[in-house]
Parts: sequence; C-alpha cells; structure tokens
Amino acid sequence: MKSLTKIALASMLAVAPVVAAVGTASANTELVPGARLAVPYWDVKSPRSTLLLLTNVSRWVDLDGADGAVHIEWYDKTCTRTNIPVYLTPGDIDQLDLSDPKWNVKGATNLPSEQGYADIDVRANNASSLDDSIQFNVLLGTVVISDSASDFAVAYPAASAQGSSDQGLGGTIVTRDPSSTVSGALAWSGRYEPYPSRVFVPMFFAEGGPASTASLLAIAGLPNGNWAGGSLGEAPGQDAKAPGDVSPNTLINANSEFYDGCENRQSNPISGHMILASLGTLYGSKANQANWNTDASEENCHGVSNNFPTVDEASGAFVGWIDIPNAVDTSIGDGNAALVGPGVSDVTDRGVVGVLVQNSGHQGDVTRLWGDPAAGDRDGNYALVDPIDHCDIDPTGSSSKCQP
Repeated sequence: MKSLTKIALASMLAVAPVVAAVGTASANTELVPGARLAVPYWDVKSPRSTLLLLTNVSRWVDLDGADGAVHIEWYDKTCTRTNIPVYLTPGDIDQLDLSDPKWNVKGATNLPSEQGYADIDVRANNASSLDDSIQFNVLLGTVVISDSASDFAVAYPAASAQGSSDQGLGGTIVTRDPSSTVSGALAWSGRYEPYPSRVFVPMFFAEGGPASTASLLAIAGLPNGNWAGGSLGEAPGQDAKAPGDVSPNTLINANSEFYDGCENRQSNPISGHMILASLGTLYGSKANQANWNTDASEENCHGVSNNFPTVDEASGAFVGWIDIPNAVDTSIGDGNAALVGPGVSDVTDRGVVGVLVQNSGHQGDVTRLWGDPAAGDRDGNYALVDPIDHCDIDPTGSSSKCQP
C-alpha cells in the first residue's frame, strides 16, 4: 500500500481551518469545535489507506485522563463495531494511521469490511465504552484518504456537534448503563446537536465514459444524541437501531430523487446499514455516462427523456444532483411521547452525514454532504442546544478556568 508523502499530506490539510478562540456558537459546522465528531467514511481496504487527525484545541482541558479522554467507536459496513480511547493533551493533535492494528480497525481486531464510519466523543476518565460522555467542546477532526492504485488523495473535515450538559462545563451529558452490552444510555443530563436527516449531493460527474470518472457515495446514520431531550435517546457509540429492530440492520432508507442536467427526475430507493457504493451501483444507468444521450445541447434538452447536457463538450463529463431524505426512525420512536416531555414528538427521522468521493485520472475530490444542525426532521429547525461559551478553549486570566 502506498503511504501518503509529507507533501501530499500537507496539500490535503490545506483545506482544514485554523481555529482561534471561539465565542458563543451553536452551529455544528467544521469551523466550531464540538464534544462529538462524526466521520462518515474511512477506508483501509487495499489499495486505500486512511489517516484520521484529531485535535484538542483547548488551552487547558487535558484529555489524557485528567479531565477525560476521547472515545472512538468504529462501525463497519457489516454492522460490526469496536472502540478505542485516544489521549490528547491541551493543544495536541494525533495522527491515526488506520492501517496500523493498534487503532482497532485493521489487523488483529480487523473489522470485516475494512470500510465504515466512526462516532467520536469526549468521555470521563479513560474513555471506556461505559464511561460518561461529558461537556468539553474542544474537538476538531480531519480525514485524509489516499488511493495508491488511482494515485490520488482526498481530505474532508469531521462533522462536529456541540454537547450541552445541565451541569455546565465538564458536566455529564449521558451516563451509560453498566449492565448493557451495547453501551446504551442509562440517564441523560444533556444532549448533542443533531445531524440533519436529509442530505443533498449538490452535483456529481457521471460514471465512466470519456471522462473516466469513478465515484463513491458514503452515508452513515448515527445515534441520535438525545436531540429531542427528555429521558430517551441513543448515546454516541451505542448500537443504533430503527424502532422494533433487534439488530442495527437498516439505518438508512431513502426514496431518493435523482436529477440529471436536463431536469429529468427519477426516484430511486436505496437502503442499508450504511450507504457505501458507486453512483453507478446505486442508481444504475442514470449515473452511467455510457448510457446518456448527448445529441442535444442543454438549451434543447428540457422535457426530452434521457437527454443530458455536457459540462465540457470535449471531455463529455455529464452532471446531475441527488436529494436523499432518510425515512428511518430512531429508536426514540417507541410510541410513548410522555417520556420525552410535553409537546415533543418521540418519533423522528434518523440523522445522517455523508461524503461523495470522485476521481478522474489522477485527480480526486470529496464533497461533504451534511448541513448545520436540524431538528432531526425536515422542518428547517436549527440547533437544539443552548449557546455555549467556549471557556473550555480559552479561559480568562492567567490560570483560571472560566465557567459558562
């Protein structure tokens, strides 16, 4: 497997933001540190390799066991999962080469498919699978994936979500059930910003054809983080299930709308534990450039079936976009709204995060497919946690640890 060179790594990391002291914020964009990070796609299936870079942007929060540590739950495409703690001192950044067996992804503790997603959060003590999740919004992350066969590398930021605790800075967000084999939530004293249940692929280049374009769509459905409040909710790192499921088989079920460049629309169902396949596999001939009719120009294609314009007449690179609304409910939907509080629905579509990776020749590109926090549905509501003052990042005074 071909490793990333220092030059390639440096150029990939040029996309990562530099974060200074942050004031009050409530968005889960990659520019804002969070208590939870979602990585929708990692890949160590030969010839690909993945680096995960985790950063503790705090000047005083010691995630080396003193104030807590970082917990990573690895999920793979076959529903298998495992976990590992990571320790970060103030201002520290760790580079995790997921091909190294010590990170529990490949090797002695190999996850069968060697591809999957990750749920990362700040926890108390040494961040075991049963330790409490706590409110330190200090994490940023970047993923770098290289492909030695295609000789390209891509990078994208992890999806950040802020955590809120009733106990304030450093307080418990969720206590886990010590009798549970799935690290489930025992009691909540906070919540996390939710991820939207709907993603858009804003544009893609079609599979194959003169442009020799290949794609990979990766979408993960995450534990809900108690976004609705109350006493129910899936904790980061536990098995995520749809209501009534005995195993986490289907977390994403989307009757997605596939649009071509001529505004033709086709409905395509896709479903699974996670979505991880090429556009051609997921959407068939609609995403296969070899089957597209290029006889008409864009100006003449409207209303004409199977007629697609080109981005570049010489290369024949065609374009389209996709709307993917996830219809799978989270396990909070048990029909007992009283448990989540008055006026709050206990049924919601599962939040999702994703990326689209495309390469043509030696050029690779990745598009992140998640937005700012939404209410877990499609109503356009935004952050459900209170605004958080980042005293965990930049304390006032020479030695004090400011309180929110």
